[in-house]
Amino acid sequence: LSCLEMDKDELQGRSAEDISAVALLYQAGYLTIDSYDQDTQTYTMRFPNGEVTQAFFKGLLRYYCPPVGKSRLSVKGFFEAMVNGNPEKLLVDLHTFLAQRNNLIAGEKELYFHNVLVVIFSLLGLQTHAEVSTDHGRIDAVVETPRYIYLFEFKLDQPVENAMEQIDTMKYASIYNADKRKLFKLGVSFNAEKRNIAACTIRTEGEEDVIMRVEGEELRPDSRVQRAEYRAQSGERH
Repeated sequence: LSCLEMDKDELQGRSAEDISAVALLYQAGYLTIDSYDQDTQTYTMRFPNGEVTQAFFKGLLRYYCPPVGKSRLSVKGFFEAMVNGNPEKLLVDLHTFLAQRNNLIAGEKELYFHNVLVVIFSLLGLQTHAEVSTDHGRIDAVVETPRYIYLFEFKLDQPVENAMEQIDTMKYASIYNADKRKLFKLGVSFNAEKRNIAACTIRTEGEEDVIMRVEGEELRPDSRVQRAEYRAQSGERH
């Protein structure tokens, strides 16, 4: 749901057998037209109001987060990790969640991975923004809680270092300079074949980076030696 742009033919739907999810949501009344670009002949879509947005995500909740066997994962666990400022636990839980439900990612473009995480964050009832515009570009996703801000950059089949480099080079965090909340920068790299997180970097001002990679079937922090090697290779100064 991070890029709701459709041309006229796609919005109307070519046939009952060939209709996109966005066109279906529009025809069902979950989406409305926000603007129209005459040059590209594309429509930008949005939810009509807060009540519809809430109803939509609550309806998805049962599909996205049903109980799975004896798994300890829960919506409450995701929520608590974010409101308590624990991005490491959040990413580990997301990796486990996607391992159980990677069929939710129906395509092999970065946007599909991006959208699934944005939907999950929205399901938590947190203030979630996708494609946030800045002077230098667009942030993939920003999630706000009363005490923390999470700034995400996603990459598909690329080194996780590329994601964090983009965050810093494009100075994405600068738009939150006046905000007193603690800000986490999160670079997340996905693996298209496994349809899951492959690696991630967590960067917080004044603290050591936390770099996490998949070892075996689990996402876990690298050793301190690996982190030191990464900083030396990237020329990062702390």
